[in-house]
Order: sequence, then C-alpha cells, then structure tokens
Amino acid sequence: MPGMPPPPPGFGFRPPGAPALKVQTTLSKLKQPKNKLKAVQWQKIPERQLTNTIFSKMEGDVAVSECFDDLEEMFKQKEVVVKKEDTSKSNKIQYVGIFDGKKSQNINIMLNKFKGVSVETIIDNINALDMTLFDEVSLIEGLKNALPVASSDKDEPGLLKDYYEHPEKYVGKQLDPSEIFSYKLSQCSNAEKKLDVMMKLLQFPSKFDDCSRNVKTLLTASTQLCESKSFLKLLEVILIIGNYMNKASKKPITCGFKMSVLGKLADTKSNDNQKNLVYFLCKYIHEKHPDLSHWMEEVEAVVPAVRVMGSEVESTFAELKKTVAGFDSTIAQLQKTPGNEGFVAELSQLNSGYSTNMLVLENDKKKYDVQYSKVCQLYGEDTSKLPKSEDFFKNFKDFYESYEKAEQMYQDDKAKAEKEAKKEAEKKRKMEEQERKAKEREAKKKQQEAMVEGMAEDMIKPIKKVKKVKKSRKETMEVDFEKDLAEELKLAQDKPEDEPVKKVRKIVKRKVHKKATVATEEN
Repeated sequence: MPGMPPPPPGFGFRPPGAPALKVQTTLSKLKQPKNKLKAVQWQKIPERQLTNTIFSKMEGDVAVSECFDDLEEMFKQKEVVVKKEDTSKSNKIQYVGIFDGKKSQNINIMLNKFKGVSVETIIDNINALDMTLFDEVSLIEGLKNALPVASSDKDEPGLLKDYYEHPEKYVGKQLDPSEIFSYKLSQCSNAEKKLDVMMKLLQFPSKFDDCSRNVKTLLTASTQLCESKSFLKLLEVILIIGNYMNKASKKPITCGFKMSVLGKLADTKSNDNQKNLVYFLCKYIHEKHPDLSHWMEEVEAVVPAVRVMGSEVESTFAELKKTVAGFDSTIAQLQKTPGNEGFVAELSQLNSGYSTNMLVLENDKKKYDVQYSKVCQLYGEDTSKLPKSEDFFKNFKDFYESYEKAEQMYQDDKAKAEKEAKKEAEKKRKMEEQERKAKEREAKKKQQEAMVEGMAEDMIKPIKKVKKVKKSRKETMEVDFEKDLAEELKLAQDKPEDEPVKKVRKIVKRKVHKKATVATEEN
C-alpha cells in the first residue's frame, strides 16, 4: 500500500538489504520439544546487527538433533500435578517482566548478600549515611545497578510507575521480587547521588593512605639522595675509576655522567668473568675507604620508591581533591531538599576530617615536588622535562641491588680467605709443634746417651787402674777382675732395670772384655 512504512524487524520480515543467514534455515526447521524445558537466559542481538559477526559465518550444518532426547531428559521442567476439579483454573503466576533476566538475576544475587535485610532498612541506612551494612564496594555498586534506568530501548522507571498507578492494566500479573526491590529503592530521595557518595566514602580512606604513603616514600628517597655524603663520594670514586679505564682507550676525560650508567656497571666483567666492576668497587671501599661502606643505609629508600609510579600519585591526589570538593557540592545540593538532614549532617562531619587530612597530604606533596626537582637537577637531569620518578629511581635501585650482591660475594670471599688463613695457621702450628717435640726427643736421647756413657765410665774405672802385669800373673788378674765385676752386676740386678741400666750392662761387658783382651795380648 503506498505510503505504508516497512514492518519493524523481528516480525517475520528481513530488513531490506540484509542477507539471509544460513543458520537461520536450520533454526527454522527445529521441532517443537515434547516437554516444557528450562529456558536459556540470553540477550538477543537484532538481525540487522548480525552482519559480519560470527553468526553470519555459520553454515548451519552442525548435526545436533540426535542429542535432543537427552537434552529434554536432563532439562525438562517438572510437571505440576493439579487436582481435576482445578483444571479449569490457572494458578500459574504471570510476571510483568520489566527487567531482563540478567538484571533480575544480578539483583537477586546482590540481595542474598544482605542476608534478609529489608529494603526499608537499607533505605534507612542510606538516608542516615550509616555504612554498617555496606562494607564492600560491590554491595553499593549492586544497589546502584538495581535502580531502574530509562533508556531508548526501555523506560524502566516509567513502566514501574505505571504498574503501581494503573493496576487495572496488569490484572493477573505481578512484578518480580527484583523489580519490587528496585522500585522501592528508587523511592529513596536522591538515591543514586547518595550511593555515589557512599561508594567514594568507602574508597576514600584506602586511596588516601596509599597516596600519602607513596608521597612520603618518594619524598624520603629524594631527600636521601640529596643529603647522602658517602654516596656522593662513592660516585666520585666511580668517576675517577671510569676515566682511568677509558683513558686506556684514549677516550676524552668525562667530568660527569648520567645516572643510567650505574645499573650497567655490573656488566663490566673481570678477565675470568667471575667478578665485575661493582665487586671491585665494593672490595676497594671496604679495604681503602671503610668510612663509605655504609652508603647503602643512607639511600635505602630508592628501592621502594621504584615501585611507586609518579603519574599514579598525581592522578590519585587529583582524584582525592576532586572527591572532597564533590562532597562539598553534594552537601550544598542536598541541603535544598527536605528529608536529607541526617545524610547531610553525617557527610559534613566526615568531610571536615577529610579536608584536614588533605591539607597535610597537599603539604607533603608540595615538599616532594620541590625535592624531586632538586634531586633531578643535582644528578644532572633536565629540569625543564623531569623524568618519571620510577625511571629516575630505577638507576639507583639497580646499582643498589648489584652492590648488594657484590657485598655478599665479598663477604663470602672474605670468610673463605679467613677460613683458609686459619687452616694454614693451624697447619703451621702443628708442624712447629712436631718439630719442637722432635727436637725434645733428640735432646733427651743425647742426654740419655751421655748419662749411659758416664755410668759406664764410672763402672770401668777400676779396670783402668789395673796395672800391666806379667803373663805369669794373668790368671790372678782375671780372677780378681771377674770378682769385682760380679759384685757390681749383682748390685745392679737387685734394682729394677730400666733401659739405661740395660745399656750400661751391655757396654760394660763389651769394654771389660775389650780391656781384658788388650791386657792379655800385652802380657
């Protein structure tokens, strides 16, 4: 018919110019299930929006029908048994269905977290700005999402209002529990604005603490680098050593260097690749400049400072200031509307404390801004374009950690050397002890031999006094000598024999025998 507009999409007609979907043919041939099945809660995409989607690429040739019997068996709804006399009556509840299934489900899940608390109690807590029930951000977000929303697709507030104002239009139908909750919640004056305030109040303390802690960390790191005298001296040592090493390659003298080189010093390896330049510095400092060995304690804040992103500190600080200013604005707006007195009074008191804390934080941040600019200039950075704080402090943190490793290696080597020295000293002591004992044994041996010789001489003195006699008196001399010797030996036998005595007896026998033989030969 001329002038008649085309029918809306989704009512049996395909939008003009939209190609037919291959899978649509397969879907149109699906048989009616034998039983009532549980429904799949999905949100339909209009056919006009399916072009160039995965659905337009589906061939519709996937064989699924053979599983339908099993599908029905698993997901069929239980049949409601009714009495025969009631067959003419329908007891089935019909819902208006203002919300889609997903929104209703999310609201019901959120309500379960309140553990049976009524919507009236929730509204009372909101109006009093009592955060007792709202200890999680997700709960407040759930309440915000539960509020009815007006959009181009559906006017949820209008439909809910129409249900309550014109019940005659909805005879035999009722609202879902989630829709009832949503409508009652929307009756709370300025509900959305108040929930926004509550969410920010819940987040403010943790954000403030994080920002304050991060500002203090950056301020401390900047101050330490500005004030550490031992670290400044260490950099001077590095400058001198570096120029000396470069001079071998005939490179020009450098009077200053970018701090980025600090993290690369460990890459300069020794000839055996076992040590590096940082280890050399560590060893040199300990042995030649022990007064500088505590430099790490003076700049230790550079390590946690790297984990703080300056841009995040700036954005969080700006957000906190905006939040406090927003609270002031909200207070001014709500004061104009009756029924918000409790909420306004509580928010005013809280915001007064937050404003005071923000003044302290703002003062700390100003100190940091000044100190950071100062430390960047001190270490040769371009103050017209300051580097990111995390990049700047990373140079020092990398050197700090490489020096820490070198320190451990140095202490290990030192302990090993001390252990070896102790071992060598013990070995030397034992050798000296052995030599001393050997000398003592030798001296004792010589002393014993001398004593034996003396005793032997004393025992044979009578023999030396024997005068030469003629051959005719030979037997008489030998008899007298043997008598004397027998008496001496008998006296020795009456005493316990030790080694020297035994030796004396042997020597005496030999000498006596020798003397007797000589005397005999002479006669």
